[in-house]
Amino acid sequence: MEKLIITKDTGYYIVQFKDKLKKEWWREIEALGGRSISLAYKGNALGIRIDPSKRDQIRALPYVRWIGTHQPLYKFSNDLLEIITKEGASNILQNITIGVYVFRNMSDVERRIQTLGIEVENEKNRLKVRVNNTEIMD
Repeated sequence: MEKLIITKDTGYYIVQFKDKLKKEWWREIEALGGRSISLAYKGNALGIRIDPSKRDQIRALPYVRWIGTHQPLYKFSNDLLEIITKEGASNILQNITIGVYVFRNMSDVERRIQTLGIEVENEKNRLKVRVNNTEIMD
């Protein structure tokens, strides 16, 4: 589970706004170099990628309630987390669908997974794999 929580500054954040995200707020964040990595979370939070040196500028914006590191843990469904954290988990094959951020090269991600010896099926901006639950963290 410790592989799913990071403490270093990666440049990937979740920004929570004081109200529903407004276009003018997003334009200001884009002007600072922010790029969206996900859809809005319940309308008032957004996953972004930005140079870590700009984090404090984002935090200081009057409409920002909170900014925090986007944790790898957030990318896993609750069902998948239960499978990989279960004590005494055996080698059970799991079908997993992997979403890839739009600014990532799908082919590069596919190749990285294949280097682990995992067969990958590329299907409409998503990758599908079948992997043992004990290897998911790799």
